Amino acid sequence: MVKQRSYGRSAVTGKVTSKSVTSKAGAALKTAAALKGGPGVTIQIADRAGAVAAALGSKAQLASMLEVSPSQPTRWIDGSESPNSENARVIVDLDHVIARAGLLWKPSVIGSWLNGSNAFLDGARPIDVLRTTGSAPVIDALDQELAGGYA
Repeated sequence: MVKQRSYGRSAVTGKVTSKSVTSKAGAALKTAAALKGGPGVTIQIADRAGAVAAALGSKAQLASMLEVSPSQPTRWIDGSESPNSENARVIVDLDHVIARAGLLWKPSVIGSWLNGSNAFLDGARPIDVLRTTGSAPVIDALDQELAGGYA
């Protein structure tokens, strides 16, 4: 529920008055805004960008992977700016891939794996596949590694 102000004129004094009212419609609108990319989504992306940067070792590494200015991840993480939709998708995908890769390797190995040639991806780098195709083929490659498969 969202509290809103309701304004009216007093029948006794004629002065403008206000009172707080609770609106179910206001709460529904706030929820809809969050689902469509409102403030809650911005916070989630900021948290994920911070987690990805930490997993990669630095904000500069994240910037390099996304091919953006080195200062850009800092602005995303502190909430002063939001990434464009493509970079937001890659951040979420990277967060997922890094979590899955953590089942196999130490954090220090994950960045190298993302930037190295991968036989399960026909020699492509996982970070490039992630950027162009999404996380599904990269997750499949991780599953093959986890199962002990050889390409």
